[in-house]
Amino acid sequence: MKKRHVEILKKIYKRLPPRLRGAIPAGLDLWLRDRLLPGAGLRKPSGRVQVLESKLWGGYSRKALADLEALVGAPKTGVNTAVAGALALARWHALAGDFETALDLIRFMRERQPARARDREQYLREALFLCRLGRAPEARALLEDRLRRAPFDVSAELMMANAWNPAAGAPEPVALAEAQILARINAAFAHFGLGAIAKHDPGAALSLDNLRGARALPAAEGPKVTVIVPLWNAEATIGTALRSLAEQTYENLEVLVVDDLSTDASADVVADFARSDPRFRLIRQSVNGGSYAARNRALVEATGEFVTVHDADDWSHPERIARHAVDLASRDVPFNISAWVRTTPEMLFIGNWRPMATLFQRNFSSVFFRRALIDKVGTWDAARISADGEFVNRVQKLHGLRRQRPFLPCPLAFGRIGKNSLTQTGRTHVATIYHGLRREYHEAGDFWHAGLDPAVVLAEGIGATPPYFPAPLAVRSARQPEPAHDLLIIGD
Repeated sequence: MKKRHVEILKKIYKRLPPRLRGAIPAGLDLWLRDRLLPGAGLRKPSGRVQVLESKLWGGYSRKALADLEALVGAPKTGVNTAVAGALALARWHALAGDFETALDLIRFMRERQPARARDREQYLREALFLCRLGRAPEARALLEDRLRRAPFDVSAELMMANAWNPAAGAPEPVALAEAQILARINAAFAHFGLGAIAKHDPGAALSLDNLRGARALPAAEGPKVTVIVPLWNAEATIGTALRSLAEQTYENLEVLVVDDLSTDASADVVADFARSDPRFRLIRQSVNGGSYAARNRALVEATGEFVTVHDADDWSHPERIARHAVDLASRDVPFNISAWVRTTPEMLFIGNWRPMATLFQRNFSSVFFRRALIDKVGTWDAARISADGEFVNRVQKLHGLRRQRPFLPCPLAFGRIGKNSLTQTGRTHVATIYHGLRREYHEAGDFWHAGLDPAVVLAEGIGATPPYFPAPLAVRSARQPEPAHDLLIIGD
């Protein structure tokens, strides 16, 4: 098919309303998505396993799951194909919480290809599944054997911290285990010149809510930075977020906490905290509009030269803001972004929702930019989900940038894994980036971006207020998380 014909089909497909797309036969829809929209999250199929994995995540899971299992188990299947299929299945079962099956599949890969035993992705995944199964001693033995011959690796250090965690089944006395966990985390920080961390309360258990810098670090100076903290029913965690911001080495801060009509005592916690630190201020919304509407409300009152965001249930390293400021000043880019690692409250590092090559990923909430950028590219879209990714993609498109990586290959924030967050439940689960609301939203955003003229936008501004483009109604109207349901069997 000629390139211009592909472009015509792409435009037609992106303009189709969701209901009409639903009427497209499954096979044709899969072909259109994967051939015309490769940037939406799925890889282009390049073999039998890739095709089946695309179907697995793309909404046709029952048939694809059975076909993958049959392919992996067939005696005539080649080794490379069987191993690739086993990895696809392992990632699928891990998302479903079936770590026993995922572990069996990872070990099957090593048995079929013994050389994989030395591959970091292989042993890190195996160690992760062992920790999720409460078999920390096995994970530790595996890692100690492999890491003796491997170069320094942040994810490996964090995984070794997992292997000492009582939450993963480590049998050692708590004091010894906590010391080892902190030692591994601090080894990762020290490798990049970051200060060590310790327990905030030495007499309490190590947890995400009991962290601080291990020692006082030199104060960092610079223009004022506005930190926006959207807040909704986070009474139990907001104190951790606020304390980690108050302990930043970068002191010229303005922290605007926007309460999105919480029904618990979240706003009261913030109000009490703000009385002791004038850099913190509580803003109350009169209508629940979601975290991106809350961010936009804060922008109206922001006075900082720079702007960034912090989630209400996360913890940041004391040098996070300072590192962002130094990096942005040293490069000719409109924004920068850092990494985070997802963790349970007990400090068990889980990584991405789907097991990947590293434990840490880009932290969209860490996007750091000059306030003046908003005047040109616009604010966050007033959606309920995924608008941070759309904002980053919009800025990259308008400035002719490729996908921006974290400026430091080490997590500067620990992101709390919560069962009731919009990324972890119901039809807003992050897995819907492959099939469902998040994919529909990103496709709508990509179509809008394709029609923007960077020269005009950067000269005259975006010329609109959010919402910026048509998107599925559910993305605009979804309130807080729905009860969890089976996300894996979808679209069949």
